[in-house]
Amino acid sequence: MTCILRILFSGCFALALCGCETKVAFSDLPPAFVPVDFGSLVEIKNWIAIGPFKFDTLAVSQKKSFLIDDLSRYGITEGTIDRKALKKLQRKGVDAFLINLTTPHVKLKQYVSDDIKSLSNFYLVSEIYSAVNQDVTFVLDGTHSYSTWLNGEKLIELRGKYNTIKVGDKFVNVTLKQGKNNLFVKINRGTNINSWDFIGYIAPRREAEKIYLSNYLGDIVVDPIFNDSIEIYAGPYTSGRIELSDANNGQIVARDSFSNKNTKLLSGLRALDDGFYKAVLTAGGERLEEIVYKGDFTALIEHLKDSVARMKMNDRYADDFASAISKVDDVNEMYIDTSFVNSINYVNRNKVFWGHSLYRMLQGNASIQFMTYQDNTGEKGDFIFLVGNSENRKNPLVIIVPYALGEESLIVNTYSSNLNQLEAEIALAGQYGFAVAWIYADGKNYSASKTEKR
Repeated sequence: MTCILRILFSGCFALALCGCETKVAFSDLPPAFVPVDFGSLVEIKNWIAIGPFKFDTLAVSQKKSFLIDDLSRYGITEGTIDRKALKKLQRKGVDAFLINLTTPHVKLKQYVSDDIKSLSNFYLVSEIYSAVNQDVTFVLDGTHSYSTWLNGEKLIELRGKYNTIKVGDKFVNVTLKQGKNNLFVKINRGTNINSWDFIGYIAPRREAEKIYLSNYLGDIVVDPIFNDSIEIYAGPYTSGRIELSDANNGQIVARDSFSNKNTKLLSGLRALDDGFYKAVLTAGGERLEEIVYKGDFTALIEHLKDSVARMKMNDRYADDFASAISKVDDVNEMYIDTSFVNSINYVNRNKVFWGHSLYRMLQGNASIQFMTYQDNTGEKGDFIFLVGNSENRKNPLVIIVPYALGEESLIVNTYSSNLNQLEAEIALAGQYGFAVAWIYADGKNYSASKTEKR
């Protein structure tokens, strides 16, 4: 009896040394299977999550916490992890657990119980089993900052991401080897305590191209306000041509082609006159375009405002232009974090889009029209109006109102926070020939009751 008790005690003591919580292993992780000649998206829904890791909020800013290599203190190289390294981390008390989802959208905040303000990085590991060696495209999206590696090779690093409206933000063409492939992700929430997400798909090249075309309406230029050069992002496309033309007369002022890469820099543009231009990407027989601006954009806005002030107009149009100027002032005052390319792109896209709308209104040929009205109490409201291209003289009208987002979810207002969605709706109106009215409903001060009244 004494011998049995001694054995049981020694067994419990060994368990205590190892830790009594359940450990996770790679054998617990179901791989994402990629068959031969697959024709649709493969969702990455199963992960081993490692973290979150704490950082010293007094010594390191949240913005720079993404740069911390949390694994180096354990002698593990960031970007890949094997069975032994995973065991080592858990032995050292690092949290690791299995995530099994019904969709590929990982929401890491729901797995955190500690004070989130001192937490920075999560690491995710997934296994992908490919039936053969094959070329595929990863379609990726994440909040604020993330890096991804495949079989230890870094694919992409994106820092300072502002919005998450796209279905897939970045496209990476890779070759999967036959058998198991290791996908490793590092993701940082930035300063947003509510957004700590990642989405991953594996797509056939043609499917990735379709996703890119639907996501990148009017967002092909890395920075749409320029002086000497513009850079085009072509997503999964690795060859094509780009053109830059005058937005007023359509005259082509620069053109070039690219191959074996998905970005192209069009330089030598400093001699061009300041003004609006149209950047056009043609790839795979498809065409995408975006309005860009060369020059000092703040000076342009002041010039447009002076032009409005000098105009003689009746009260009806005066209110419309006052609404347009208000929206343009909003975006022109938006803060740009110049340390992040994505921040520059996000703010400058909004500046050009809304500034060009005001510019076209002054010319009398606006496609997007700012308009105002009075409700039955005499209170003024405003909305944005578009009539799609159509020979039909009677266009159906679609009225779009903001959905119930709280103030912290809106960067400036519902339009600038959702410019991608707005551009998609503009494209649909042009394709099918209907009119659209977007109700502004006080922008960042939106409420359901205000929208109902509008």
